[in-house]
Amino acid sequence: MAITPYAELSDLVERSPRELTTDEEDRAAILLGDASFWLGVWVPGLEAAVIGGNEKISEAAKLLVVAMVRRSLNSPLFDDGVASTTQVAGPFQNVVAYRNPDGNLYLYSRELDAIRGLLRGNSADAVSMTLPGL
Repeated sequence: MAITPYAELSDLVERSPRELTTDEEDRAAILLGDASFWLGVWVPGLEAAVIGGNEKISEAAKLLVVAMVRRSLNSPLFDDGVASTTQVAGPFQNVVAYRNPDGNLYLYSRELDAIRGLLRGNSADAVSMTLPGL
């Protein structure tokens, strides 16, 4: 069964900050289907809402798929995955921060919460914050 992508290549190109190469466009065409599949897995009921004609959900799904693919395309194809390193001599500290070296498709928790909230009929969910020192 073929997955119908929630976003098309033209949606990605419109939202890309730069011109995509031919190789990136070929890769993006595949990633759009992959991202749509995983979004449907991670958000039960999404496909039914899109097929049912819910325009807000369809737009949210399109934007999320485009964001997922953009993050994947922005990761270097050949990289050790290190975004930054910090070394301090005393008292001996070494910090390594990694990025997305494999170009994985992922969602931020706030994105996942937002689309699940839309499916429940909420345009916004409650937010809690903790202030330092309180």
